Amino acid sequence: MASRSTASSGSGAKRVVVVGGNGYVGSHICAELVARKHAGQEPQLEVVSLSRSGLPPTSQPSWAGEVQWLRGDPLQAERAPESEAAQGVQRALTGSAAVISCVGGFGNAEAMRRINGATNVAAMSAAKAAGVPRFVFISAHHYVLPNFLQRGYFEGKFQAEQALQDKFAGQGVQIRPSFIFGTRQVGSVGVPLWLVGTPLQMLTSFSLVRKLTTLPLLGPVLAPLLTPPVSVQAVARAAVDAALREGAPHKTIVDVDDLLEYEA
Repeated sequence: MASRSTASSGSGAKRVVVVGGNGYVGSHICAELVARKHAGQEPQLEVVSLSRSGLPPTSQPSWAGEVQWLRGDPLQAERAPESEAAQGVQRALTGSAAVISCVGGFGNAEAMRRINGATNVAAMSAAKAAGVPRFVFISAHHYVLPNFLQRGYFEGKFQAEQALQDKFAGQGVQIRPSFIFGTRQVGSVGVPLWLVGTPLQMLTSFSLVRKLTTLPLLGPVLAPLLTPPVSVQAVARAAVDAALREGAPHKTIVDVDDLLEYEA
């Protein structure tokens, strides 16, 4: 497993903001940040979640009391700089050492461009304006897909990746997971995505299976099916490492093979 950062902020507190911290991936990232704090790696770490509701996950996990839950919408704040949403974003970002954005979603093409693209770009712009030095973006693995399958979701992700490079250069980190499995809370119900993801990861991690993706003509068709899924815990560990690392990031693009090194 990849080594985890033990960077310390010295005598001052270090604040990390998780945009979308009450969602599936975001809540695991918040939990990982709190765990690092308890492990003594960042004893004065401040963990802040910024979301449209400003509420913790409905499952009320034990670590939620150690996260500051703030309400704010970067895209709305960009459109209405004097609004309450803008004040929440400003309050969250001021004095922060890093931002991790987990904003993403599905819907029609226009909605996916807005959620995956415009909202993340707005968060990056706000973080840059606030002087935040590091931005970590949960993007998506770059599959070889027909153009019509990349509309909306991937278009938005790619737009945000380009904005990250433009605004943060070597201090911006893209995390590019494939299918993310774990237990996803939908209201009070936990959906066990690991029942599919765990055996699929084991199957697709075999080198012989992976080689099928290099076959002429057939390889690009099989690649989306044979790319190993990754656990939500691995994504969280990689994102937190990228956010807490002192100096330059170890990598500015963290892809599936890198994420597999974070699997326990």
